[in-house]
Amino acid sequence: MRGGGGLPDYTIASADIKEEKEFILKVCAPFLFKSITNNINYGSIQKKVITSADVYFAYNTKILGFIVFYANDNSSNISYISMFAVNPEYRNKHIGTRLLENSFITAANRGMTKVKLEVDRQNIDAITFYKNRGFVMTKEITDESYYMVVSIK
Repeated sequence: MRGGGGLPDYTIASADIKEEKEFILKVCAPFLFKSITNNINYGSIQKKVITSADVYFAYNTKILGFIVFYANDNSSNISYISMFAVNPEYRNKHIGTRLLENSFITAANRGMTKVKLEVDRQNIDAITFYKNRGFVMTKEITDESYYMVVSIK
């Protein structure tokens, strides 16, 4: 896949086995707005990702970004993005958009009609990114975050 914006070619791939998912989580954790590795439940989060989530990542000579999502709720047909980040050195080069598009395609192919995520209220860059891609805030909020949703079908 051609990078764009002066970025060398890069590829988006799926992490399909346990070791790949563990590696992507480890390498990409520092890209997140708030690190999940300090989370008291990190072990259970990691286990859930390994057993149930889809993981896509962008790379050339190194990992540029990743997205972790679930597209398996056939009762609500809502896919859920649980982690999504691009290395700060490579932001604003369409990598995040392409990762998001790949997750939308997978979710739609599995019968999902919407994608939902939770975003930290202080992460203005992410909120702007999601709004620019059609996400809207829902009425659900917590003290620290907003929920956002977009229709994909």
